Amino acid sequence: MGKKAIVAGHVVVDITPAFVNPPVSRYDALFVPGNLVTVGPAHIQGGGCVSNTGLAMDFFGADVTLLGRVGDDAFGKILQEQYQKAGVSVRWIVDAEVPTGYTIVISPVGLERMYLHNEGANASLCNADFPEELWAQTDLFHFGYPPLLRHYYEDGGQELIALFQHAKAHGIVTSMDTVMFDRSSAPARQDWRRILLALMPFLDLFAPSLEELLLMMEPEKYERLHREANGRDVLELVRFEEDVRPLAQALLDAGVRVLLIKCGTRGLALFTASASRLEPMREKLDLPDTWAECEFLQPAFVADRVCTTTGAGDTSIAAFLTALLQGMTPERALRLAAGAGACCVTAYDSFSGLQSFAAMEDKMRSGWATQPSL
Repeated sequence: MGKKAIVAGHVVVDITPAFVNPPVSRYDALFVPGNLVTVGPAHIQGGGCVSNTGLAMDFFGADVTLLGRVGDDAFGKILQEQYQKAGVSVRWIVDAEVPTGYTIVISPVGLERMYLHNEGANASLCNADFPEELWAQTDLFHFGYPPLLRHYYEDGGQELIALFQHAKAHGIVTSMDTVMFDRSSAPARQDWRRILLALMPFLDLFAPSLEELLLMMEPEKYERLHREANGRDVLELVRFEEDVRPLAQALLDAGVRVLLIKCGTRGLALFTASASRLEPMREKLDLPDTWAECEFLQPAFVADRVCTTTGAGDTSIAAFLTALLQGMTPERALRLAAGAGACCVTAYDSFSGLQSFAAMEDKMRSGWATQPSL
């Protein structure tokens, strides 16, 4: 009998204009008062963790159910139609009192993307939305973007910790992804280091980006790096031994069992706990014993083209989680995660560029080029 997964949390409609500008290195080269920026067609599709990770897991062959809150409006119908077309199992909470969340993705050629975000129905998601019968049918639970889900960052993250405690009480393998947030917003006023360290004992797998991890665990260092970057990619200033390894060790010491850090074009970093701490997770997912005490750096694969990087991290996680559900080795899961990210960016949505595991591995055997790693 195949393993079953739930992907839950943040869900929105993504509106992504296709930028046709010559490459630029700064936002103020395009966005100045009174300027008109010509763009191509807008691509409208599901976004957020539930769409990006959940639909990609379904594409890669996982038995997955998606759960999230939407409004009873046009955006909500777009999401429902997309999921119905994909044929994926969905547990919707439709809230007629609030609109569906949406994100406008601004991704000019040559620049890192930025977002205009409306939380919509995501603000109402809470633990009462999870049907008890789902837990009994689940092997892996993945939850995304607590900094954009009001109930999960308020009150010191009590709702978030209770959610993962409940999942672990059912013997489920737990997984979480996070997201960048507005540094002047309510989520930025939370003590994320304290929340994350309190959560780690109930988390089997944590898959943040390095930039998110710095912002949440070491906000003062992040702000310093952000100032020094002066509009460039913050990760250009990050060093593995000084910046990455100490963060990884702090989270492993706090209790997480598998840590997958997404480092953009500099690849993926994987750290895992001891064999004894991994044993319940390995037994649940039939993982080989080579998962214990791993430390791997996987370079990013060179994409055939880059339309937008939106969803690349989410689809990397989808490939990694699906590989876990299929009992693969850590090295193979990591390679597939990197391959999925490189495929994702070749299209304006998060799905059209994806390739099957077999197709990606054929491309790797044929000498798929990689970028410099951390």
